[in-house]
Amino acid sequence: MKYFLLTGPTAAGKSAIMEYMLLKDKDYLTPVISFTTRERRNNEVQNQDYYFITRDQYLEYCQKMLVVEQISFMDQVYGVSADEIKRIEATGKNGLAIFTMNGIKELKERIGYQKVVSIFIYRDLSEIITAIRQARLGSAEQEERIRLAKEQIKYIDACNHVVFNIGSLEDAYQEISGIMRREIDSRMEDVEVKDGQRFTNYNKEIVEVVSGIAENTTNGTACIVYRKVNDKKLLVSPYEQFASSPARNPGGNPMAKYYLLSNEDSGSNRV
Repeated sequence: MKYFLLTGPTAAGKSAIMEYMLLKDKDYLTPVISFTTRERRNNEVQNQDYYFITRDQYLEYCQKMLVVEQISFMDQVYGVSADEIKRIEATGKNGLAIFTMNGIKELKERIGYQKVVSIFIYRDLSEIITAIRQARLGSAEQEERIRLAKEQIKYIDACNHVVFNIGSLEDAYQEISGIMRREIDSRMEDVEVKDGQRFTNYNKEIVEVVSGIAENTTNGTACIVYRKVNDKKLLVSPYEQFASSPARNPGGNPMAKYYLLSNEDSGSNRV
């Protein structure tokens, strides 16, 4: 099973897409329900829209190390608990949620990079600003959402997939559904990337890992620092290119962007 996390600027259509997907694909998808310390609105349902908790309950979560990921917005906390991850695992279905980039990073670190698939939902910024202005929100919240949208749209290159939400809801669903099917069918590798390991790319070039997992400080994604054998020049590529199945790259040559564990290291780096 995997966790599919929708991200992108506010008002890009993530909530509508998520609701539509859960309606059509509830046989293999289940929502990841976040907790929040804010008050429940009249149209919201406890344990369905959110787990509405008090500040004291949140502090208890923190003391018990139950917070998997969290963000703060308008002086309120939103996050996912370890109990929610256990609930998802027990269903046997794939989790679907809306996360920030920081949340995606935290979840990947907590449950494993290969189990988390990030999908960036893109919408033109001018349309986003218009939608926010037309929403029934206070002026302070409108300005904060616009500020966040401008910041969030910068992370379009940090996700595993990008979907341009410029057509109908059905169009977006068809594209994301195809992504999910390919991801579910792809095989996760049991390679633990470590310093000194050697991998081979599709050109039969051998590279050596210099740093098992490094963080891209620009977008918070995981990377591998490596070099070609007998070459001192350092190179950087996404973590998934070393630890994921080539099936995740369905377009063109399926091996073009991936590195496979070299026979020189076979047996030394299996989990």
